Amino acid sequence: MHTVLVGINYKTTQVDDREKLYFSTNKLEIALPTLLSYPEINECVILSTCNRIEIYVVSQNTDIAFNSIISFLSDFHKIPQENFLPHIYMKKCGEAVKHLFEVASSINSMIVGEYEILGQVKNAYEKAQSLNCTKEFINRLFQMATVVGKRVRTETGIGKGAISVGSVSVNLIKEIYPNDKKLNVMLVGAGEVSTLVATNLTNKIDCNITVTNRSNNKADEFAQKFNAHFVNYEIRDEHYAEQDVIIFSTGSQEYIIKNSDLEKLNVSNGKKVVLIDLSVPRNIDPALGKNENVFLRTVDDLEKIIDTSREERLREIIKAEVIIKEVESKFFEWYNMQSIVPVMRGIKGEFNAIKDRLVETYSSQLSGLTEPQKDIIKSMMDSYSDTLIKTIMLNLKEVTDPTHLHHLGDALKKTFNVNINEHAAHPHGSQNHHNPHGETNQHGALNPHHPHSPHHPHSTEKPQNPHVPNPHLHHHHV
Repeated sequence: MHTVLVGINYKTTQVDDREKLYFSTNKLEIALPTLLSYPEINECVILSTCNRIEIYVVSQNTDIAFNSIISFLSDFHKIPQENFLPHIYMKKCGEAVKHLFEVASSINSMIVGEYEILGQVKNAYEKAQSLNCTKEFINRLFQMATVVGKRVRTETGIGKGAISVGSVSVNLIKEIYPNDKKLNVMLVGAGEVSTLVATNLTNKIDCNITVTNRSNNKADEFAQKFNAHFVNYEIRDEHYAEQDVIIFSTGSQEYIIKNSDLEKLNVSNGKKVVLIDLSVPRNIDPALGKNENVFLRTVDDLEKIIDTSREERLREIIKAEVIIKEVESKFFEWYNMQSIVPVMRGIKGEFNAIKDRLVETYSSQLSGLTEPQKDIIKSMMDSYSDTLIKTIMLNLKEVTDPTHLHHLGDALKKTFNVNINEHAAHPHGSQNHHNPHGETNQHGALNPHHPHSPHHPHSTEKPQNPHVPNPHLHHHHV
């Protein structure tokens, strides 16, 4: 089997395109099993956040898998393929694995060193696992992605003093309200993002905080934690006029505040108000930003501030890449060994058959022995064959390049006359016909000149930060 990735993120398009492909938690309950029903999709995980929607699958045929994912996205969201194809990126094999590890370690994030992404990767995996959409391969892949994220967090300083969505939001507020005026700030939503915002607000801005949430109990707890004023969600718009800043962060699938609510903001007398939308799909009607006294900001606006932090973390990014490469090697070592395991099981079967033939051949010489004595002889023969197999397994890494283990498996099959199904010989499928670079166009064929390729001069994916090294790694066929 091979790893296949199709994604869209903050680098390739704006929030108005990403939100059309967003999967809420409720939608995942249906989306994951549905995706699994498409041709050549054997395992799958959907990672859906405000900055990225990425679909990881395991497939025996990458060409069909790419087409299946694209068809699924179009069918599920009821969007013509041509509407999102220019914005997606597609990777397979080693490139897809490397990308996931970079995401989990937060060096592929809009905010380098952010805390949230590792939890989001784990939640995406656990959701797919709970719906029986993962097996051995995805389980190992995402478990090792978690290892990467934890190691980068603990062994580098990438998260030390890291800016967050909360701190960037506060910086935006301070740019618009540079004086020392005490501000009235309303938080619509009481989840993790609002918690980050409230933490930064209380530390950096003199303000009165008001919170509202669909769940009154959660909002009440939030209000007590941050000494905020709680208002019922149903009457939240009655408090808009008092606010200098309103920050939206909810899972709503539609606009919470619309252009028709403009008069409720009380900006007709020249008063200005800051609206910050940290949600995907968006919670704020973009038309509100057309009013000269409404300062509307979305998650895409955060990137302008965030770019400066990337260069400050250059050294930590380099350290993170070393860890990623190390864990990649361990993952590929495990992967390549899977081509040998079925062969060794076959060899063990051949040894058992040899044992049975020998016992039969020497049956007359053994006739004088008791049954327990015969069992001891059989156990000795089993122990000897097990020792041979373990010795072969332990020394394989020393005598051959791990990426060539499947060729060695073929040699062992011929040497011991082991007959194993081609796909059973490698639990993740035949490794033939792989392109070493792992990036493909939407038809699964490599084409660096295709307009959807990141290498194409007109690609919508932004080039990698020139200050961040991208050392050439060995490409692995997974």
